[in-house]
Amino acid sequence: MNAAHPNIKRFRRFLLTVALAAITMVTVAIIALVLVYGLETVQSAWDSARFVVVPVKWTGLVIAAWFWPVMVDQAATRWHLTPAYRDWLLSIRWQVVALWLALLALSDHQLLYELIHRGASS
Repeated sequence: MNAAHPNIKRFRRFLLTVALAAITMVTVAIIALVLVYGLETVQSAWDSARFVVVPVKWTGLVIAAWFWPVMVDQAATRWHLTPAYRDWLLSIRWQVVALWLALLALSDHQLLYELIHRGASS
């Protein structure tokens, strides 16, 4: 895998830019909602929407894992990635899924609470 290949650098830069843009948009939206409506109202609304949001997050993970080879092939074609880099991206599929699972678990405070209290009681 040639890490200095210009298309690979562009691809990495693109992914980083998309991730940072998404994080920034979500952060700004949450801060704006808290400033406009107050923290208690936003927390209450999030708790009300939880039954929809949590399945959507997990469904996104399943879809990304299921279609990982298709997404990598499309990215490799679009960005003219080397075959070695494409193969490497295909090989890290389950590492990405494991990282995503860890992030979902850490971001789910109710799940963490259940895991900690069940672990402490057994």
